[in-house]
Amino acid sequence: MEDPRERIDSLEAQLQRMRSIFRRTSEALFCWEMVRPVPIDAPIEAQIEGLADGVLVECNEVAAIGYGYASAAEILGKHSNEVWQRPPPNHAQLLRAFCAANYELTGFRLSVDYPDGSTRVFENEVFGVVEDGAVVRTWGSARDVTDRLNLEAELIRAQKLDAVGRLAGAVAHDYNNLLTAILGGLDLLREIPGDAELLAMVTSAAERSAKLTRRMLGLSRHAVVQRRATAVAEVLGG
Repeated sequence: MEDPRERIDSLEAQLQRMRSIFRRTSEALFCWEMVRPVPIDAPIEAQIEGLADGVLVECNEVAAIGYGYASAAEILGKHSNEVWQRPPPNHAQLLRAFCAANYELTGFRLSVDYPDGSTRVFENEVFGVVEDGAVVRTWGSARDVTDRLNLEAELIRAQKLDAVGRLAGAVAHDYNNLLTAILGGLDLLREIPGDAELLAMVTSAAERSAKLTRRMLGLSRHAVVQRRATAVAEVLGG
């Protein structure tokens, strides 16, 4: 028969290992205890209100930083109204999606605004603990995907810039061929007596068009060079 003391020691060791993982993981981990159990058969708006009314009973340091604090000790045991320095604008949307997903939500992105004016985006996984027909607590994890989203946006801008450059180059080449023929014809017309003023106006317009064409060709070359050598954010001015 197993010694109860050994069983307790084993469980305590497991708990310590779990707490170590909890502290060391790179993802934000948290647990909210509802102030009052939230019946799952209550109207959706009542559920959202109840789920937002909670106390933070567990969180690691990564989560604390995500909430805008230096350490978990600052916010453990505090009500949600105290923890959130600036409630996320789409927090109610997250809770609505959480209820609709039968209290197991994956991949929801939450935007968090900070006092310094910055905004970070977190991808959340949240599941609810239901006891006797009511949600009593929620466990969740969140990863900061802000940098990844910024890189994806930069890639899209780079692809758009490259497409514009290639299109400009294709149009400019065709346009340049037409202008070459026009300017050549104007050179021939100068040898024939006629309206010199009108001829000068047409020549000036053609030369301006030629200059525009050269700029378009320059844009095409510039786009390809920038795509390879320079951060797109710098090319587009941030």
